[in-house]
Amino acid sequence: TIFTSGSTGKPKGVTVSHRAAMAMLRADQEHYGFTSPEDVILAVLDFTFDPSVLDLFRPVLSQGKVVLVEQGEQRDPWALRDHVVRHRVTSVMMVPSMLSLMLSELSEDDLRAMSTLRTIQVGGEALPPALAEAVHRVWPQATLHNQYGPTETVIYSTIAEVGAGSSTVPIGVPTPNATAYVLDSRLNPVPVGVAGELYLGGEQMARGYIG
Repeated sequence: TIFTSGSTGKPKGVTVSHRAAMAMLRADQEHYGFTSPEDVILAVLDFTFDPSVLDLFRPVLSQGKVVLVEQGEQRDPWALRDHVVRHRVTSVMMVPSMLSLMLSELSEDDLRAMSTLRTIQVGGEALPPALAEAVHRVWPQATLHNQYGPTETVIYSTIAEVGAGSSTVPIGVPTPNATAYVLDSRLNPVPVGVAGELYLGGEQMARGYIG
């Protein structure tokens, strides 16, 4: 059970089944291909933030490694840079605002030293196109992925790989174990280009709210 403020600001416990969690982890492994002992995950996110679950379980499935940062280092660009270089980190997941801070505070040499990065994932906030373009400029060897989804669908349920030169950053398509529909007020699918509400479902749905 993970407590999340959601849209109301009042914490509520989201109870996730083992089956739903494994559906998320299988989809994640299929997308990113974390299958090698060479995979080194840098766990940047606070453990109260549900995506941190991925940092802990990805290495279990891939036989790779996880690097845990000290308390307070999650918001220290220079400490994160040192971890990436020292441990030859290949994958990192963070919110766009922290990624933006790293790019603005670290020198060009510091950023180039993080050349082992192969995949960068963001979520929890909107990813501005300008930030995405800056990431590709400083780390051309890495792919950039935008993950979207509430705790109720176990971490993320849609994903988009954001390429260089993108004018917009979409939330992408559903994972193999999730569904996503844009519906009108009568729960009918809307035509392409028409605004509606996003409904998520599939194997990744949580069991419900505690109590």
